[in-house]
Amino acid sequence: MAYIFLLENDNEIIASHREVLMQRSKMVDEVWFLVNPKYKTCENDMSLYNVLLEYILPVSKSYHSLELTKDKEGYKEYLKYVVPLDTNLSSESGDIQLQLSFIYVGLDADGNGVQKVRKTKPAILHITPIAAWGDIIPDASLAAIDQRIIKTQAQIKELGYYAEILSENQVDNLVYDDNSETLQLMAGSKEIGNKVSVKDILDDGVPVIDLDSGSNSSSGSDSDTDNNGCDCGCKCEDNVVDFGDSDMTEIPKDDDNVVEF
Repeated sequence: MAYIFLLENDNEIIASHREVLMQRSKMVDEVWFLVNPKYKTCENDMSLYNVLLEYILPVSKSYHSLELTKDKEGYKEYLKYVVPLDTNLSSESGDIQLQLSFIYVGLDADGNGVQKVRKTKPAILHITPIAAWGDIIPDASLAAIDQRIIKTQAQIKELGYYAEILSENQVDNLVYDDNSETLQLMAGSKEIGNKVSVKDILDDGVPVIDLDSGSNSSSGSDSDTDNNGCDCGCKCEDNVVDFGDSDMTEIPKDDDNVVEF
């Protein structure tokens, strides 16, 4: 709810609902002014008036004013004006004296300028003081502490946001699909990146060279011309070159499988 003032036709501002408003509170509480839309006669439509809130702070006795904006929704049959409780109002503890001024500037039926002003009786808005230790800390220091806390909270929320993104996109698995012969990075059940075709890699990849001298010599053919058309004297099978114990200096160059050192 909110701290609510009610204004009827007697120009007296009555606190119809009170709440505890703490000193130096900022944008967490609201003060409502509910105004009867008709003042005395039907000619005085208060919705056409500009509303000015005037108040005097309890300690410094400094004067302030604030132009109010009419809420579109209203409240029941009343016009509603909402004032967020900012530090301008809550900077000092005690009783704030306030009043409303309604101002209308327009033209009558003859085209003559008309000015109307309505004043109200003063009312009291009480601000409750905070703990005593707060009074011995300068306002500048409190402002610095508040700013530091706000900045820290913003950084915590920002870090939490990025941590959530990293958690959602952190790769924790690599899945191979037998049907499509593809590899896919996964973060939980979410696919990360594009699938990679293993079949394309095997088809387009470079020949594999086995330098193991202990390879089985029976893997090749006895005929030099039966090794996939290779007559180099080595044992070649499916692009796999096995040098075995042969003399490397005697290996000729072949147009299809060139091995140079």
